[in-house]
Amino acid sequence: MRLLILANMGPIKEDPAKNRYVYDQYHQLKSSRSFEFIEYFYLQPFVRLAKLNLFKYPWFFACFFWRYMLSFKKLDIIHVHYFFPTIIAAVAYKLLRRPSVKILVTFHGSDIYAYQPPNRLYRWCFGFVDEAIFVSNSLRERFSLPLPKQTHVLSAGMLDLFAPVAQPDDQKPQDLLFVGHLDRNKGIHRLLMLLNNGQSDLSITIVGSGFTGSDFNEAIKGSTHRVTYVPSATPEQLQTLYSNSRFLLNLSYAESFGLVLSEAMACGTPVIATVTDGSNEQVKAGFNGFVLDNKDDWLNANLYGELRQKLAMDKADYQQLSDHAMASAGKHKLSAVCDNLYQIYSRLLGNDE
Repeated sequence: MRLLILANMGPIKEDPAKNRYVYDQYHQLKSSRSFEFIEYFYLQPFVRLAKLNLFKYPWFFACFFWRYMLSFKKLDIIHVHYFFPTIIAAVAYKLLRRPSVKILVTFHGSDIYAYQPPNRLYRWCFGFVDEAIFVSNSLRERFSLPLPKQTHVLSAGMLDLFAPVAQPDDQKPQDLLFVGHLDRNKGIHRLLMLLNNGQSDLSITIVGSGFTGSDFNEAIKGSTHRVTYVPSATPEQLQTLYSNSRFLLNLSYAESFGLVLSEAMACGTPVIATVTDGSNEQVKAGFNGFVLDNKDDWLNANLYGELRQKLAMDKADYQQLSDHAMASAGKHKLSAVCDNLYQIYSRLLGNDE
């Protein structure tokens, strides 16, 4: 099997914990399965960080043409992550280099959310897709084009290391943990609203980079809550942070899946999340976490009270919630996801493995 994983994102040296999940899939597949050929080709960081989109994608396509269109290597499968415009490279390879190549696409969210309705080129490229993967059922339901005969719902997968770290006397020192890029979509303004709520003294840890301007710094310094800010964290550090927190708080406006939800639950930390495609996929209210109305007015009036109520829950009820969270997250471990991926690859090539 000769496989190319093609994506518009990859690891960033300056922030090693960011944009890793496609790379982690590649590494897990490469280390656990036998391939005649497997490579991961993606927008290099210095190109991806360029402000001019008109520059970065032509460079990406030019590098792809040089490396694969002019190469003697023959690909059996191109697995595209983030459909558009990355798919253009895969379609070009199929039309100009090897018509028999199979094209598999994983839709992660923004490649659907940002293209409603799909433009003509988007629709034309989708006609070359053999099978499609969506990271959540809700995301698949949002897709407006006729689907291939075979579609799958499969998350990107979290590292297998995420599991509870034992705490002395079963105590968790932090009430809430917020993990994510600090931007509007992830709910940074909703978080700042909570920090400015002076009714009580919650312990909150924030992990992430992005919007860290004067409003953010003043909110942390002026908050009556006990706030700890961590700009970035390794997976091992995140494992400890999850295990030290009673709940993961997710305030996103839109979330196609949200691996941080899976990571937290795998560490025995239930999730309190706004209603999104991702929380609909992972969180069953009262069973492994809780969901919140995804409206600013409602959150402004009710978020603090909802959090206090959840944090005051009975110890036995919390333990049951934690146990259910761990059990729910198991299927999203990277090893399980890659086992499913390899089966999909094999069936695409007509094998029965």
